[in-house]
Amino acid sequence: MRRLTAWAALLTLALFTACEDERPVIPPTNDDPDLVNKYAGTYEGLFQIKKNGVDEEGVFKWDSSYAYTVTVLDAGNDLVTIVKGPLSLNDIWVDSLGYFTAASGSYKLEGRFVSDSLYINHKSLSGSHTPPYWFVITDISFSGRKLY
Repeated sequence: MRRLTAWAALLTLALFTACEDERPVIPPTNDDPDLVNKYAGTYEGLFQIKKNGVDEEGVFKWDSSYAYTVTVLDAGNDLVTIVKGPLSLNDIWVDSLGYFTAASGSYKLEGRFVSDSLYINHKSLSGSHTPPYWFVITDISFSGRKLY
């Protein structure tokens, strides 16, 4: 009986030791505010869009602006993720001066963090080389201040 109990204990120890590597590793949490990415937070400001172009009806100009909110998440050392609704630009590297560039599909955004503010710009030129001919210059910008 003692041998059976000893074998059972040894078998149980071997099973737990073998399965130990398969357990999920829980990442450490960071509760130290000094280690959190200084750019992370919610920025509230002004979104502007300007379009200038030419189409079948002639030259046109259109612009609009409205209040806008952008969320910036901490993605690691010198990395942020910018989120607005379903759009998420992940793992954007921010240099030591606060400048960054990010690409999503055909868009390339340039931006910078200055003190407690975020500035984002996008410029593009699009058009058609086949009838009906047209082209549009688009200028999009966001200027916002971090909410505390």
